[in-house]
Amino acid sequence: MPANRENLPGSAQDTIIVGAGIAGLACAQRLHDSGHPFIVISDDVGGRIRRSPDGGTNLGAYYVRSDYTHFNRYAQLGRRLDRLAIKRHSEAGGTYILRSPRLLLHAPQVVRFLRLLSDFRRRYNQFKTRTPVIGQAAAIRSDPKLSQLYRQRASEFVDEHRLGDLANQLLEPGIHGTAFTTLKETSALTMLLAALPIVVPTYEFTARLDLLVAGFEDRIIPDHVTAISSRRDGYIVHSQVHGQLLSRRVVIATPADSAARLLGLPSIKKPVDAHMFLVEGTLRHPFSQADVNLFPATDDTFAIATQANGAILVCSKLRDPDLNRYFSRWRVVAHHYWDPAFHITGDDLLECEQGPNLFLAGDHNIVGLEDAYLTGLHAASRVIESARNESDEHGRSLAPADG
Repeated sequence: MPANRENLPGSAQDTIIVGAGIAGLACAQRLHDSGHPFIVISDDVGGRIRRSPDGGTNLGAYYVRSDYTHFNRYAQLGRRLDRLAIKRHSEAGGTYILRSPRLLLHAPQVVRFLRLLSDFRRRYNQFKTRTPVIGQAAAIRSDPKLSQLYRQRASEFVDEHRLGDLANQLLEPGIHGTAFTTLKETSALTMLLAALPIVVPTYEFTARLDLLVAGFEDRIIPDHVTAISSRRDGYIVHSQVHGQLLSRRVVIATPADSAARLLGLPSIKKPVDAHMFLVEGTLRHPFSQADVNLFPATDDTFAIATQANGAILVCSKLRDPDLNRYFSRWRVVAHHYWDPAFHITGDDLLECEQGPNLFLAGDHNIVGLEDAYLTGLHAASRVIESARNESDEHGRSLAPADG
């Protein structure tokens, strides 16, 4: 359980982590395992991981891939998403699955894209191994191809590789249904990440946050940070409940809009928002013929996903979508509005180090649970390195002079 006010350590801290999403908790866990002192200050625990009131459905982060080697240690895997049970709806009104005969008409594009996706997967796996060591921004820059994909529009990538028909039928509904954006607005890297479930096993999941925070539950302080100001020997963290807290080191692990406000960042990626509805009801044809329906960029609906327990998740741009379009009968049992859901449009590349002993972690550059977790590991390594360097310098200053 989070700490109450009586458990709050003295106002002078070595390290304060602002935010208890996946990046902040990964940072905290790494510091805890290293014996480094810290506290976490956050409005909630889990960030964009949110379950429905009955505990049966994710209303935020929805799936994990089998290659989430770090985060999946804290995820109970559920139903594997059947790639053949995902129906993509095109702007022209057609529907497609991965084995749709109509895709055979574009076999050269399919083969070309799978080769591109295989090369991207290899590069991305190498990138993930570098992220905890050198940081996410540096890891992107260190691979010229990934750096190019990060800045290239997905629509430009499609044109460059002559993937227009495949994009209309497969890629556009995929990026719209999972990342809530379009090929014209997002990067080629984001599009390829969204396409990885085509070749990597993907699962529904339940996050085991109790395992992730085990051992440092009493270091999580429920509070809201309103500002951060610098001083000669560190920072002042201003919070609504506990006032001013002094800290030698600070890690900002909040969503990008909050991080921009606290750090005064000049530019961040643009946000997307989404309404998540958990519905009991009966789907109409053809939506009832698939576990997951993904919709084109011209549609106000992003996705419809039927759960293993029979409940149905509807993700929409609208606060009051026309559910009669999809259901013969329906009842909304839960609703959550993500504003923002995440920041994903643009090519801003944010560094971990934002000032002396001031670090940034989260999905500000690449959206995803695993990538956010890795940025938290890197931020923790920087904190530990900073403390070690200060200890070494202090030791040298106490050493007797040669004489």
